[in-house]
Amino acid sequence: MEITVTVRAMCSGSFASGYAPVSLPEGARVRDLLEQYYDSVPGQLGMTKEEFLQSASAAVNQNITGHDTPLQDGDKVLILQTAEGG
Repeated sequence: MEITVTVRAMCSGSFASGYAPVSLPEGARVRDLLEQYYDSVPGQLGMTKEEFLQSASAAVNQNITGHDTPLQDGDKVLILQTAEGG
């Protein structure tokens, strides 16, 4: 299945600014997409995968969702990463 992804995070990485199509297997969930994103920008986020997963959230088709939300072909996903510091 193919979904469209936008990232708003500390690192724009391979899913650069704007939209990018991403292929995922049928049955994929938001967590699978977040893990794929993390793996696509090795060392660029400055945190472990678990730290990233704890700080990241996603909106699927403009609705904030949990990491266990299933994705469907054609979904539009916005990945958001919580900012830290002050």
